[in-house]
Amino acid sequence: MPLELLTSSPRGNLTFHNFFLNLGINAVVFNAPLYFQAVHLDSPSMSGFRLAAPSVGVTCAGVASGMIMLATGRPKSLVIVGTVVSLAGGIAMATLPHHAVVAGVTVAVFFPTTGYGISSPATSIAALAFSPKEDQAVMSTTMILWRGLGNVMGVALSSLLVQNLLPGYLEQYVQGEDRRETEQIIHLVRKSVHCIYDLDPIPRAQVQLAYEKSLRFAFLVSVVAFVSALALVIPVSIGRLDDQTSKEESTAQNSDSSPRCDESLSK
Repeated sequence: MPLELLTSSPRGNLTFHNFFLNLGINAVVFNAPLYFQAVHLDSPSMSGFRLAAPSVGVTCAGVASGMIMLATGRPKSLVIVGTVVSLAGGIAMATLPHHAVVAGVTVAVFFPTTGYGISSPATSIAALAFSPKEDQAVMSTTMILWRGLGNVMGVALSSLLVQNLLPGYLEQYVQGEDRRETEQIIHLVRKSVHCIYDLDPIPRAQVQLAYEKSLRFAFLVSVVAFVSALALVIPVSIGRLDDQTSKEESTAQNSDSSPRCDESLSK
């Protein structure tokens, strides 16, 4: 991986923007099913089904982003708009009120994925457009590498926070007259989310609150990641794609015409 790709603007900014964007989106998408199961008591199939709309949204947003970019030739506006939409969704997930309506949570998950669909194609096209032809293959693989690293870090960091904060919140909120029974409940719900369904109403509500508080920090990770991604692309200058194409065409024409001049001089 040439360091020039990571240190030059705008390619370096777009690469690290993709890293933080994928980190944030995976912090939301990975923990959303757990939120639906532990807080809203959805079944695993239902919690997964609630991600169907965001999955369709990211596809439609990607297609729309490509069409808008083709018409306007301005990728930066799409990158910023998509990141802002993702940030709005991350803030909505991190500030969900207690006993939030499940439909509202589904809509909140929809925003980060839609924002990802808007900005991700624009960053890829812009990074390739502003790279020389000999660097485009390396630029493409570098972008994919940092996206994959963002995916892994998003899952790892959010899971690390939830798993370390959950025991403390369970100890704080799960209270009962029998200490041994309370410890058994904490052990069971940490081992499997399905055990929450079988609890009595009072301890079940306490466990739901503990999971809700823990998962809120996972969603805060996405907010920090989206803010970092936005800070990377706002100051950078990204021109029009058609201007870059015309420059490449003029350069190619000049390179083609120079041998002809030499041939005429030799004649």
